[in-house]
Amino acid sequence: MGFKLASIFINSETPIELKDLKSLGFDNDWSDLVQNEYSETINPEYDSIYIGNFENKIVINSWELAASMFEIAPSKMELAIIHNYPTSQIIAICIHQGLGIYGFSIIQNGIRKRVFFNDNQSKNRSFEIGDPLNYKWDQSNKDSSSLPTEIISDLLKFSKIDEFGFPKLKMLGFKKIIKQKNHLPNNKINRVKDQFKSLYQKIIPILISTLLFAQAKIQIDLNLGLGPFVSNFFNNTLGCNNLFLNLFGILLLEGILLLVCLFLYNSLRKK
Repeated sequence: MGFKLASIFINSETPIELKDLKSLGFDNDWSDLVQNEYSETINPEYDSIYIGNFENKIVINSWELAASMFEIAPSKMELAIIHNYPTSQIIAICIHQGLGIYGFSIIQNGIRKRVFFNDNQSKNRSFEIGDPLNYKWDQSNKDSSSLPTEIISDLLKFSKIDEFGFPKLKMLGFKKIIKQKNHLPNNKINRVKDQFKSLYQKIIPILISTLLFAQAKIQIDLNLGLGPFVSNFFNNTLGCNNLFLNLFGILLLEGILLLVCLFLYNSLRKK
């Protein structure tokens, strides 16, 4: 359990607006959710994002986006934000006390000025960039629920703050639309379809030829007097005493063997 927060702040000296979610590096489609206060959306669902715009600042609550700001090498989403807001101050805060994760990132003019990230469950993911800043929250224990309010107070300076120390503003909510996707890429699906079509086109003529051959062979076997021999063989081995079914059974086995031979021949020829 514990305190959880995932926030991004894009801070500018001049008015800025969020063009669309693609400017944040998102490729998904989204549906609208109801408005909520910032403090009610600091721990959003993993398929949701909340956005506010106030006092030359864009505020975003999203676990997917916040987590992308704490890669050792800048992620696609981080680069998208920097590209669209190159002169703005970008601040990311990510805290999940239940998992022992906490971090903050400060980007100025497209450059990582200070990044601190700690993961108690995987020390290999912990890292920091830049020298500690001259603030209490960058000098003492950072695994604290007071970290975001201290950063907001020192760096962002919102004019309206609620009783929790968070900015007082409404956040628009969006939920990711999950599209049904095929398990195979389109090129693989088309290749499988083509293979089945090719196999179908090969098998139909063979089956027709086999049936015609069966009809002729049954008549020849009867004319040669092989009927009683075949009948006795199937009657003793399979318990079938119908002469026509016995003869057709032999032809069916011959047809299967023919198909196997054709398949093996085709496979060897491809090699």
